[in-house]
Amino acid sequence: MKKVIALGLILMVFVGGTVTAWAQEEAYPRLDITELAGKTLVSVNGPSEIEKGLMENIFSLIPGLEMVSMPSFSQVLAALIGGRGDGVMLPMNAARFVQTQNPELVIKRFEALFDEEMRFFMIARSQDKELILKLNEAIRLFWTDGTLDRLYEQHIAHFEEATAQRPSGTQFEQTLYVGVSGDVPPIDYIGADGVPAGFNVGYMEALGEKLNMNVALVVIPYDAQYQALMSGKIDVFFFYTQVYELPESIAKTEAYMADVPCMLLR
Repeated sequence: MKKVIALGLILMVFVGGTVTAWAQEEAYPRLDITELAGKTLVSVNGPSEIEKGLMENIFSLIPGLEMVSMPSFSQVLAALIGGRGDGVMLPMNAARFVQTQNPELVIKRFEALFDEEMRFFMIARSQDKELILKLNEAIRLFWTDGTLDRLYEQHIAHFEEATAQRPSGTQFEQTLYVGVSGDVPPIDYIGADGVPAGFNVGYMEALGEKLNMNVALVVIPYDAQYQALMSGKIDVFFFYTQVYELPESIAKTEAYMADVPCMLLR
């Protein structure tokens, strides 16, 4: 019977420097990719229109690899923690968060599938060129004015003390509808009061203030976000695009976050 490796292909956001990971990756050993040969990876169901290239890349690099999908990241973690899987692929900071709750798990750097860091972007419709331009301008500013570092300290480095971000109360003429999964603490989750919280929420609130736009967070399952974008239900969502090209119907902003890929193992 093949062992199960849980692969969390999640929309997460991490940054530092000029697209430099915040995680202290050198503190962790590298995972030999041959350790995964013949294993079964379990991933979160993602937008198939976008992830096809990534899946093909993984299959081509690891002999005998098989893939099984789960509806949510929380279910992927439950499979790992409950002993129904042997590992989950995550950005380093996400793995460190999970490990604080489950100290028996081991982190290994897993860079074989990526030419460099896992970089994170916002995804919008290609036709929304003005919105993409404004988002990129804000991203550049946030690199230089310390906004991203502040949000990291608040929501990642000190996640135990983080509180849900609340709208400032300012009302603007335009509203930006943002898709979030509410499934990936401490980045994107639903707080005890039922309100979206985490790094993404704080980041979008800062973006809204910068762009003079209201921000409406729309909780949508990961695998439905592409269709929600194309139907006009949302204007943007978070994703990483490291090893494959996007469909012509969508475009990515400049990278505003990055992390080191790793495997969280039992």
